Amino acid sequence: MICQSCKHENPAGARFCNDCGAHLAAPTITAEPRSYTPRHLVEKILASRSALRGERKLVTVLFADVVRSMELAERVDPEQWHRLLDRLFRILAGGVHRYEGTINQYTGDGIMALFGAPIAHEDHAQRACAAALDLARELGALADDVRRESGLEFAVRMGLNSGEVVVGRIGDDLRMDYTAQGHVVGLAARVQQLAPPGGISVTEQTARLAAGFFDFFDRGEQSLKGASVPVRVFELRGPGQIQSRLESSRARGFSRFVGRERELAVLEKALGETQSGRPKVVLVTAEPGAGKSRLCHEFVERARGVTLHYARALSHGRMLPFHVIVALARSLFGVGEGASASDVRDAVGRGLGNVQPDPIALDFWLDLLSVSDHVPAPSGLDPEARRARLFRSLLDLIRARARRELTLLWVEDLHWLDPASEVALEMLTERLLAPESAGSRILIIATTRPEYRPVWSSRVEGLSLAPLGLQECRTLLDDWLGSDEILAPLRARIEARARGNPLFVEEMIRSLVERGVLRGERGAYGLAAPIEEIALPETVQAVLASRIDRLAERDKDVLQAAAVVGQDVPIELLRAVVDLPAPELAASLERLSTGELLGPAEAPGEHAFRHPLAQEVAYRTQLLDRRRGTHAAVARALLTIHGPAAAAHAALLAHHFDEAGELLEAARWHEQAGRRVARSDPADGVRHCRRVTTLLAAVPESRETLTLELTSRIALLEIGRIAGIEEREARDLFDEARAVAERLQDTAGHAFLLTSYGRLCGLAGDVGQYLACAERAIELAEGSGAMFEFEMRSVLAHAQLAVGRLAPARATAERALTEVARVAGLREAIGRSTAPGLCRVWWALASAHLGRTAEAEAALQALLAEESEPALQALYGTHAFLCEVLRLRGDLPGALAHGRRAVELAEERGSVFSRVEAAAFLGAAELADRDLTAATRVLERALALARNRRSALWYEPRILATLADAKLAAGDRSEARALLSEARELVDRGRGWRPGAFDVALVCVRLLASEPASDRTAIERALESLDALAAELGSDPYRRIAAFERVRLAT
Repeated sequence: MICQSCKHENPAGARFCNDCGAHLAAPTITAEPRSYTPRHLVEKILASRSALRGERKLVTVLFADVVRSMELAERVDPEQWHRLLDRLFRILAGGVHRYEGTINQYTGDGIMALFGAPIAHEDHAQRACAAALDLARELGALADDVRRESGLEFAVRMGLNSGEVVVGRIGDDLRMDYTAQGHVVGLAARVQQLAPPGGISVTEQTARLAAGFFDFFDRGEQSLKGASVPVRVFELRGPGQIQSRLESSRARGFSRFVGRERELAVLEKALGETQSGRPKVVLVTAEPGAGKSRLCHEFVERARGVTLHYARALSHGRMLPFHVIVALARSLFGVGEGASASDVRDAVGRGLGNVQPDPIALDFWLDLLSVSDHVPAPSGLDPEARRARLFRSLLDLIRARARRELTLLWVEDLHWLDPASEVALEMLTERLLAPESAGSRILIIATTRPEYRPVWSSRVEGLSLAPLGLQECRTLLDDWLGSDEILAPLRARIEARARGNPLFVEEMIRSLVERGVLRGERGAYGLAAPIEEIALPETVQAVLASRIDRLAERDKDVLQAAAVVGQDVPIELLRAVVDLPAPELAASLERLSTGELLGPAEAPGEHAFRHPLAQEVAYRTQLLDRRRGTHAAVARALLTIHGPAAAAHAALLAHHFDEAGELLEAARWHEQAGRRVARSDPADGVRHCRRVTTLLAAVPESRETLTLELTSRIALLEIGRIAGIEEREARDLFDEARAVAERLQDTAGHAFLLTSYGRLCGLAGDVGQYLACAERAIELAEGSGAMFEFEMRSVLAHAQLAVGRLAPARATAERALTEVARVAGLREAIGRSTAPGLCRVWWALASAHLGRTAEAEAALQALLAEESEPALQALYGTHAFLCEVLRLRGDLPGALAHGRRAVELAEERGSVFSRVEAAAFLGAAELADRDLTAATRVLERALALARNRRSALWYEPRILATLADAKLAAGDRSEARALLSEARELVDRGRGWRPGAFDVALVCVRLLASEPASDRTAIERALESLDALAAELGSDPYRRIAAFERVRLAT
């Protein structure tokens, strides 16, 4: 409807201009309703790249059609039927557009409308229900007219459903081009057919979203065509008792009010200043759900002797001229919505009785307050002057009240103000803060979101609400969930996702209750089902999508591109993706920062999403093809930015290429990422490597894909060695990888595979398999290059050490190390590899067992002096093996010092294997020092960890034997006997590193000798076995230990 005074376009059926306030007369000739779409929606659809590309949106779909339309059309003249439909469509269009809905399809005798697209609405279900009730009332009046005029029983039925759809433009014809697709649409059409004539049926999804705001009658489950399960259907009967989110929270029971003591103090101070006759205005700003309304509510509850006047801007309020001023006036005059014309006249007369009478303003007030029999008198004033008289009247009214009594005006949700109310509020704040208002005891508290800053905000006191702190958030969670420890992981996940937003906390918990994951009552919930993920509640998604949709088109594009980049957004990377000049991007980022969606991060040159859920919503609303294109752009920009150092960002590149659908490129980077993070994060390494196999299944086979299949499986075996893996799984990986290596005829790859699998078998206890693999690997490595041969020879030395071939192990390690010194360029080629350091450790340990402990200690001390913290694997190993060497030498203080340092390093940053190995050596040193408690504690933890994670099991016989020795020393022969029995069974099966067999035999001798009635024959056999093992190993320290035991038992 066009204003004849200022030419501003207003919504259909409006009585006043939203711009100048002029009274609007009903037009005598109106546009064809099927071609009418409000200008702001036309511009949104035509200008929006999102509408062109399509988006995912949460909407409520409304279908309306005439009951028995064919029968009715047959009974009347075609021209009469056309006029009737014309009236019908005008009513339908007006009702839908009043709540900012979009009619995207006219059927022969009805419409399909969307609420929540093209502009997202956080209350789309409430708008649709309100529109449906308005339409039902107006269509009921139309039906009465039709019955009176032609005797026809004319009726319209409606159906509503809510959920996620894909929306976008098709073609260029606006009348039929903007459409929604998905099951949600079909279900709305089906449920409409269940409505009685003149009735409104809604699905459970819509009823749940609008519960409390409207009155629903449950009609039970209905079988609908196209629905795989019965659908619960409700009848929409009328408005409910709740009108705002605050009232909804009150009805459910407020959460504990926490973390806002400072903000309350600010409001109380402002009220104190107001009491002295100095008007104050406080603007409370925060993101949705942060607690603006709750803060004001708590403040009002605590304020005494204050007269409160409250007004709230409606979410669809920009379509309702003066609606906030009208709400404020009703409170000031004391008239409710249903007051009679005479009551309104009397109340307005009394209200204005104490101020200078103004017939122009009085006339305007009666018009705004919908006095049914009021006929506006011609004033001769232009609309602007008439509106100014109204605002002056409002100001005088408020001043008069504020001079008589302490007055509080609470105005909520300024971001939804209509233009006329916006101008009125600007005038009020300016004039009330002027010297002429001194003595008026009035405090205005207004709330808004960060994206809306009124022009007067810089002249008033601002109060920004930050998210709740961690402790306050935990208090809130305790209030909702209770203190059951089993819910601790759930609490942590909600904390991480809600980030201190009280509404998000409540909605996540409500969603979990509705889905049946939580059962019980508030403050005492329990888990009723496993939690795979905390789904984003539709209510939260709608709130955030609504904020994002109200951004300028460029800012929305920047935000959505940033959402694809991630939670943290390097500006250089974002600039490459959005392809905007630096000044334009900077301006857009500044606006997003002001709106508290994306702002500067701690790291220089980066921005970050203020809330992780904002990133999630900005990401998921984009269609898959668009997201893929942006992911691909991000990946290539990363390659350009980082150049040769791109491998350091392998995991990030893998993620973006994977999401871009570039399978081979993604597999390449997943393989690199898996190998890079294998030691620091084994679980993530496994995820990357397994993803390689999944991706390559959809890629044509080539030599490169086979190589990736091989290397990713080798990496999985390496990770299994570090973190633990089931024996069957390891064998399957080995068999698969060996088949690939043979197809490739890749001897180097085959050799690496053998060493990876062999080491894994050995460290799991099967040292014989380790040696067999290492010997085959060195055969394959012959002639393949000095560096490759060195690596294979180092592995062979370790395998020989594992099976107790101490002299060959020392010789193999020595040959490998000699080659490093002899072959030109080999040391440089090895670079930062830990292999040379480990090879020196194997040489030293073999030397120590062969009786050359001084050489071994010197070699390890030299290695330790050369190493630094980054070389963690060799570093903890050096300390651990120094512990073992010094124990063999009899230097227990030195052994304990190095053993404790090894355990400390392994616990801090090491793998499961490193923690078990370091503990095995330290436990033996603690026992030698006769600290039985410390030895037992360290060894029991190591044994449990090794068995639980299936790692470092080649130390299992030794740990069992050392534990048995500790138990025996403590006098617990029964437990010692049980532990020793387990250890002997493992040794008899060839499990565990062979030098550990000596520890088992030694404890066997000691246990036999400790028996009350010792069997000398059995002891002698045990001693002979001990001597034989020392001879087999060629270990001089073990020979001395065996001899010492024989002498000790002979005396």
